[in-house]
Amino acid sequence: MEKMDYSPVIKALKKADQDFTEKNGVTHYSLFDAALEKAAETFNRENGTNFDPVEARHQYLELCEAEPNPFALEQVEVNVDDLVVSESSNRSIH
Repeated sequence: MEKMDYSPVIKALKKADQDFTEKNGVTHYSLFDAALEKAAETFNRENGTNFDPVEARHQYLELCEAEPNPFALEQVEVNVDDLVVSESSNRSIH
């Protein structure tokens, strides 16, 4: 049996993740899982698709845990010299 491509529904789950986290912060995982599955169900209803909500959640979470994380914020290199705001030679802690 060929594995179904869940990439179309993944964006809906990412948005649900962001919305849920913004609204609820860190909470019990079962509530978070339910929100992701509901997003998949809504996606199915609106797009005439039949993605399994539980499988969609599993695939989304696997992507989030992957290295490199495709949903991570863009990596930014920081030069330590750029963090110095003033010369410290004339300052004393005493």
